[in-house]
Amino acid sequence: MCENIMIVGASGKALGIKVTNSFLKRQDEFNLSILISKESMKNEEKKRIFQDFQKQGAKLIEGELDDPIGLEKALQGIDIVICLLTGNDQKVLFNGQKSLIEASKKAHVKRFITSDYGMELSRIKENECHYYKPKQEIQKLLEQDSSIEHTFIATGLFADFLFTPYFGIDLKQRKIQFFGPSNMKISTTYSNDIALLLPDIILLEECKNARIDLASFTTTFNEIYEIAQQMTGQNFEFIENQSYQNLTSEQLYEQVSEFVKSVYARGDGFFEKPFNKIHPQLSKIQTTTIEDLIKMKINE
Repeated sequence: MCENIMIVGASGKALGIKVTNSFLKRQDEFNLSILISKESMKNEEKKRIFQDFQKQGAKLIEGELDDPIGLEKALQGIDIVICLLTGNDQKVLFNGQKSLIEASKKAHVKRFITSDYGMELSRIKENECHYYKPKQEIQKLLEQDSSIEHTFIATGLFADFLFTPYFGIDLKQRKIQFFGPSNMKISTTYSNDIALLLPDIILLEECKNARIDLASFTTTFNEIYEIAQQMTGQNFEFIENQSYQNLTSEQLYEQVSEFVKSVYARGDGFFEKPFNKIHPQLSKIQTTTIEDLIKMKINE
Protein backbone atom coordinates (compact mmCIF):
# COMPACT_ATOMS: atom_id res chain seq x y z
CA MET A 1 0.00 0.00 0.00
CA CYS A 2 1.45 3.37 -1.04
CA GLU A 3 1.92 6.20 1.43
CA ASN A 4 0.29 9.48 0.41
CA ILE A 5 2.96 12.15 0.76
CA MET A 6 2.62 15.93 0.62
CA ILE A 7 5.78 18.02 0.13
CA VAL A 8 5.68 21.68 1.11
CA GLY A 9 8.58 23.69 -0.31
CA ALA A 10 9.24 21.41 -3.28
CA SER A 11 10.84 24.13 -5.41
CA GLY A 12 13.64 24.88 -2.93
CA LYS A 13 17.07 24.67 -4.56
CA ALA A 14 18.96 23.56 -1.45
CA LEU A 15 16.75 20.57 -0.68
CA GLY A 16 13.20 20.79 -2.03
CA ILE A 17 13.89 19.83 -5.64
CA LYS A 18 16.23 17.01 -4.62
CA VAL A 19 13.80 15.50 -2.11
CA THR A 20 10.91 15.71 -4.58
CA ASN A 21 12.93 13.97 -7.28
CA SER A 22 13.87 11.26 -4.80
CA PHE A 23 10.22 10.47 -4.09
CA LEU A 24 9.30 10.63 -7.77
CA LYS A 25 11.77 7.81 -8.41
CA ARG A 26 9.79 5.60 -6.02
CA GLN A 27 6.21 5.99 -7.18
CA ASP A 28 5.59 2.31 -6.56
CA GLU A 29 5.80 3.16 -2.83
CA PHE A 30 4.56 6.74 -2.65
CA ASN A 31 1.74 8.82 -4.08
CA LEU A 32 3.30 12.27 -4.22
CA SER A 33 1.43 15.56 -3.90
CA ILE A 34 3.01 19.02 -3.89
CA LEU A 35 1.49 22.04 -2.19
CA ILE A 36 1.58 25.12 -4.41
CA SER A 37 0.46 28.66 -3.71
CA LYS A 38 -1.01 31.18 -6.12
CA GLU A 39 2.01 33.41 -5.57
CA SER A 40 4.50 30.64 -6.37
CA MET A 41 2.74 29.94 -9.67
CA LYS A 42 3.30 33.58 -10.68
CA ASN A 43 7.04 32.90 -10.53
CA GLU A 44 7.98 31.52 -13.94
CA GLU A 45 10.93 29.49 -12.67
CA LYS A 46 8.93 27.85 -9.89
CA LYS A 47 6.01 27.30 -12.25
CA ARG A 48 8.28 25.38 -14.66
CA ILE A 49 9.64 23.29 -11.78
CA PHE A 50 6.15 22.39 -10.58
CA GLN A 51 4.94 21.57 -14.07
CA ASP A 52 7.95 19.31 -14.61
CA PHE A 53 7.14 17.46 -11.37
CA GLN A 54 3.54 17.12 -12.54
CA LYS A 55 4.67 15.58 -15.83
CA GLN A 56 6.67 13.03 -13.84
CA GLY A 57 3.65 11.98 -11.83
CA ALA A 58 3.28 14.41 -8.91
CA LYS A 59 -0.12 15.89 -8.10
CA LEU A 60 -0.19 19.67 -7.69
CA ILE A 61 -2.57 20.87 -4.98
CA GLU A 62 -3.23 24.53 -4.32
CA GLY A 63 -3.19 25.76 -0.74
CA GLU A 64 -2.25 28.91 1.16
CA LEU A 65 -0.53 28.86 4.54
CA ASP A 66 -2.77 31.71 5.75
CA ASP A 67 -6.00 29.95 4.70
CA PRO A 68 -6.79 27.28 7.35
CA ILE A 69 -9.94 25.98 5.67
CA GLY A 70 -8.33 25.73 2.23
CA LEU A 71 -5.22 24.15 3.73
CA GLU A 72 -7.25 21.50 5.52
CA LYS A 73 -9.00 20.68 2.27
CA ALA A 74 -5.67 20.45 0.44
CA LEU A 75 -4.39 17.93 3.00
CA GLN A 76 -7.35 15.54 2.83
CA GLY A 77 -6.15 11.98 2.22
CA ILE A 78 -2.50 12.77 2.98
CA ASP A 79 -0.63 10.41 5.33
CA ILE A 80 2.62 12.32 5.82
CA VAL A 81 3.52 15.99 5.35
CA ILE A 82 7.17 16.76 4.62
CA CYS A 83 7.88 20.42 5.33
CA LEU A 84 10.87 21.91 3.52
CA LEU A 85 10.19 25.58 4.20
CA THR A 86 13.44 27.54 4.49
CA GLY A 87 14.76 31.05 4.80
CA ASN A 88 15.25 33.70 7.46
CA ASP A 89 11.59 34.70 7.70
CA GLN A 90 10.64 33.62 11.23
CA LYS A 91 6.96 34.12 10.47
CA VAL A 92 7.15 31.50 7.73
CA LEU A 93 9.30 29.08 9.74
CA PHE A 94 6.98 29.22 12.74
CA ASN A 95 3.56 30.47 11.63
CA GLY A 96 3.73 28.61 8.33
CA GLN A 97 4.62 25.31 9.96
CA LYS A 98 2.11 25.84 12.74
CA SER A 99 -0.66 26.43 10.19
CA LEU A 100 0.36 23.25 8.39
CA ILE A 101 0.33 21.26 11.63
CA GLU A 102 -3.10 22.51 12.66
CA ALA A 103 -4.55 21.80 9.21
CA SER A 104 -2.83 18.38 9.18
CA LYS A 105 -4.48 17.41 12.44
CA LYS A 106 -7.92 18.43 11.18
CA ALA A 107 -7.32 16.50 7.95
CA HIS A 108 -6.21 13.43 9.97
CA VAL A 109 -2.66 13.43 8.61
CA LYS A 110 -0.66 10.79 10.47
CA ARG A 111 2.75 12.41 10.65
CA PHE A 112 4.51 15.74 10.19
CA ILE A 113 8.21 15.95 9.23
CA THR A 114 9.46 19.33 10.42
CA SER A 115 11.66 21.70 8.43
CA ASP A 116 14.87 21.08 10.39
CA TYR A 117 17.70 19.44 8.36
CA GLY A 118 20.58 21.21 10.06
CA MET A 119 22.06 21.49 13.52
CA GLU A 120 20.74 19.25 16.31
CA LEU A 121 18.31 21.67 17.95
CA SER A 122 18.32 19.85 21.30
CA ARG A 123 21.96 20.95 21.68
CA ILE A 124 21.17 24.63 21.14
CA LYS A 125 19.88 26.64 24.08
CA GLU A 126 16.70 28.64 23.79
CA ASN A 127 17.40 32.13 22.44
CA GLU A 128 21.00 31.31 21.40
CA CYS A 129 20.32 32.10 17.73
CA HIS A 130 17.33 33.77 16.09
CA TYR A 131 17.35 31.42 13.09
CA TYR A 132 16.79 28.29 15.17
CA LYS A 133 14.25 29.74 17.60
CA PRO A 134 11.10 29.15 15.46
CA LYS A 135 12.28 25.62 14.64
CA GLN A 136 12.78 24.87 18.33
CA GLU A 137 9.31 26.21 19.11
CA ILE A 138 7.76 23.98 16.44
CA GLN A 139 9.54 20.93 17.86
CA LYS A 140 8.32 21.77 21.34
CA LEU A 141 4.77 22.18 20.04
CA LEU A 142 4.82 18.73 18.42
CA GLU A 143 6.45 17.00 21.38
CA GLN A 144 3.56 18.18 23.51
CA ASP A 145 0.91 17.05 21.01
CA SER A 146 0.03 13.35 20.88
CA SER A 147 -2.61 13.79 18.18
CA ILE A 148 -0.08 13.74 15.33
CA GLU A 149 3.21 11.89 14.94
CA HIS A 150 6.43 13.70 14.19
CA THR A 151 10.00 13.12 13.03
CA PHE A 152 12.83 15.57 13.72
CA ILE A 153 15.87 15.21 11.44
CA ALA A 154 19.28 16.75 12.20
CA THR A 155 22.00 16.61 9.57
CA GLY A 156 24.61 19.01 10.86
CA LEU A 157 25.70 21.77 8.54
CA PHE A 158 25.13 20.67 4.95
CA ALA A 159 28.42 19.48 3.46
CA ASP A 160 27.48 21.64 0.45
CA PHE A 161 27.95 24.69 2.70
CA LEU A 162 30.80 23.44 4.89
CA PHE A 163 33.00 22.90 1.84
CA THR A 164 32.85 26.50 0.63
CA PRO A 165 35.09 29.54 1.10
CA TYR A 166 32.25 31.10 3.12
CA PHE A 167 32.83 28.54 5.86
CA GLY A 168 36.58 28.47 5.34
CA ILE A 169 37.22 25.54 3.00
CA ASP A 170 38.43 26.89 -0.34
CA LEU A 171 39.79 23.93 -2.27
CA LYS A 172 40.47 25.89 -5.46
CA GLN A 173 42.56 28.47 -3.63
CA ARG A 174 44.22 25.67 -1.62
CA LYS A 175 43.18 27.17 1.70
CA ILE A 176 41.47 25.54 4.68
CA GLN A 177 40.40 27.46 7.76
CA PHE A 178 39.31 25.42 10.76
CA PHE A 179 37.19 26.50 13.71
CA GLY A 180 37.68 24.82 17.05
CA PRO A 181 40.41 22.21 17.61
CA SER A 182 41.61 20.93 14.22
CA ASN A 183 41.36 17.32 15.45
CA MET A 184 37.78 17.74 16.68
CA LYS A 185 35.25 15.37 15.11
CA ILE A 186 32.58 17.02 12.97
CA SER A 187 29.58 15.40 11.26
CA THR A 188 28.13 16.74 8.04
CA THR A 189 25.60 15.61 5.43
CA TYR A 190 25.50 16.24 1.70
CA SER A 191 22.06 17.46 0.60
CA ASN A 192 21.79 14.74 -2.06
CA ASP A 193 22.16 12.14 0.68
CA ILE A 194 19.34 13.67 2.72
CA ALA A 195 17.09 13.34 -0.32
CA LEU A 196 18.31 9.79 -0.91
CA LEU A 197 17.65 8.65 2.67
CA LEU A 198 14.37 10.42 3.40
CA PRO A 199 11.97 8.01 1.60
CA ASP A 200 13.36 5.07 3.59
CA ILE A 201 13.36 7.04 6.85
CA ILE A 202 9.66 7.83 6.74
CA LEU A 203 8.81 4.16 6.16
CA LEU A 204 10.56 3.03 9.35
CA GLU A 205 8.54 2.53 12.53
CA GLU A 206 11.56 3.61 14.60
CA CYS A 207 11.35 7.09 13.09
CA LYS A 208 7.87 7.82 14.37
CA ASN A 209 7.93 10.38 17.20
CA ALA A 210 11.70 10.29 17.03
CA ARG A 211 14.67 12.63 16.87
CA ILE A 212 17.28 11.25 14.46
CA ASP A 213 20.72 12.37 13.39
CA LEU A 214 22.10 11.78 9.89
CA ALA A 215 25.61 12.14 8.49
CA SER A 216 27.21 11.44 5.14
CA PHE A 217 30.49 11.20 7.03
CA THR A 218 32.28 12.26 10.19
CA THR A 219 35.71 13.81 9.84
CA THR A 220 38.13 16.37 11.30
CA PHE A 221 39.68 19.44 9.76
CA ASN A 222 43.03 17.68 9.99
CA GLU A 223 41.66 14.85 7.86
CA ILE A 224 40.14 17.25 5.33
CA TYR A 225 43.52 19.00 5.07
CA GLU A 226 45.45 15.75 4.63
CA ILE A 227 43.07 14.20 2.08
CA ALA A 228 42.83 17.43 0.06
CA GLN A 229 46.62 17.57 -0.23
CA GLN A 230 46.83 13.87 -1.15
CA MET A 231 44.16 14.17 -3.83
CA THR A 232 45.54 17.34 -5.42
CA GLY A 233 49.23 16.74 -4.87
CA GLN A 234 49.51 20.35 -3.72
CA ASN A 235 50.20 22.10 -0.42
CA PHE A 236 47.31 23.82 1.33
CA GLU A 237 47.33 26.75 3.71
CA PHE A 238 45.92 25.55 7.05
CA ILE A 239 44.93 28.26 9.53
CA GLU A 240 42.54 28.72 12.43
CA ASN A 241 39.41 30.82 11.94
CA GLN A 242 38.66 32.67 15.17
CA SER A 243 36.06 35.09 13.82
CA TYR A 244 33.25 33.74 16.01
CA GLN A 245 35.37 34.07 19.17
CA ASN A 246 35.42 37.84 18.86
CA LEU A 247 31.63 38.14 18.89
CA THR A 248 29.34 38.68 21.87
CA SER A 249 26.41 36.35 22.53
CA GLU A 250 24.13 39.08 21.18
CA GLN A 251 26.09 39.20 17.93
CA LEU A 252 26.14 35.41 17.60
CA TYR A 253 22.37 35.44 18.08
CA GLU A 254 22.05 37.48 14.88
CA GLN A 255 24.90 35.99 12.78
CA VAL A 256 23.88 32.47 11.87
CA SER A 257 27.06 31.33 10.12
CA GLU A 258 29.29 32.48 12.97
CA PHE A 259 26.97 30.86 15.48
CA VAL A 260 27.18 27.56 13.59
CA LYS A 261 30.99 27.75 13.75
CA SER A 262 30.76 28.24 17.51
CA VAL A 263 28.47 25.19 17.83
CA TYR A 264 30.97 23.02 15.95
CA ALA A 265 33.87 24.49 17.94
CA ARG A 266 32.26 23.45 21.23
CA GLY A 267 31.78 19.89 19.95
CA ASP A 268 28.03 19.95 19.32
CA GLY A 269 28.39 19.32 15.58
CA PHE A 270 29.50 15.72 16.11
CA PHE A 271 27.04 12.81 15.98
CA GLU A 272 28.52 9.76 17.67
CA LYS A 273 26.03 7.33 16.12
CA PRO A 274 24.29 8.76 13.04
CA PHE A 275 21.06 6.85 12.51
CA ASN A 276 21.83 6.04 8.87
CA LYS A 277 25.15 4.47 9.88
CA ILE A 278 23.79 2.14 12.58
CA HIS A 279 20.36 1.14 11.23
CA PRO A 280 20.52 -2.26 9.46
CA GLN A 281 18.55 -1.05 6.43
CA LEU A 282 19.81 2.51 6.08
CA SER A 283 23.45 1.53 6.58
CA LYS A 284 23.27 -0.35 3.28
CA ILE A 285 22.60 2.90 1.41
CA GLN A 286 25.87 4.32 0.09
CA THR A 287 26.27 7.98 0.97
CA THR A 288 28.82 10.53 -0.19
CA THR A 289 32.34 10.12 1.20
CA ILE A 290 34.75 12.90 2.07
CA GLU A 291 36.82 11.91 -0.97
CA ASP A 292 33.72 12.14 -3.20
CA LEU A 293 32.93 15.62 -1.94
CA ILE A 294 36.47 16.96 -2.23
CA LYS A 295 36.68 15.68 -5.80
CA MET A 296 33.32 17.25 -6.60
CA LYS A 297 34.30 20.63 -5.18
CA ILE A 298 37.68 20.66 -6.92
CA ASN A 299 35.98 19.99 -10.28
CA GLU A 300 33.25 22.63 -9.89
